[in-house]
Amino acid sequence: MPRLLVAVIYEMDEGWEVLRAWEQAGVREATVIDSAGMRHVLRPNLRDDVPMFPSLHSLMAGHQERHYTIFAVVNEDVDLEAVVRATEAIIGPLSQPNTGIIFVLPVTQVWGLKKDVPHSQ
Repeated sequence: MPRLLVAVIYEMDEGWEVLRAWEQAGVREATVIDSAGMRHVLRPNLRDDVPMFPSLHSLMAGHQERHYTIFAVVNEDVDLEAVVRATEAIIGPLSQPNTGIIFVLPVTQVWGLKKDVPHSQ
């Protein structure tokens, strides 16, 4: 069964290294978005210009700590433990604060997922 692999990497500079490590571990496709944690968005002293009903854009504007959120739907042949080990080799143990989080969810249906397609360089 395919799985959704999600990682939030707290240091943006390490995000690209993590993607390269995931590729080496067998992850062929991933989507990356910039993200900010709830405590950074809601911290009252961080910004004083947030409107009463902010849009997502206004919440993200200005200086805030930013993260990478990486999504990948992977086939069952991808060794998830190897992906976690490769990630921790770059960002440090996930058990430590301010490193990141990785979780996996089952995917019951998927369209467009290709099996054993070599990645073009």
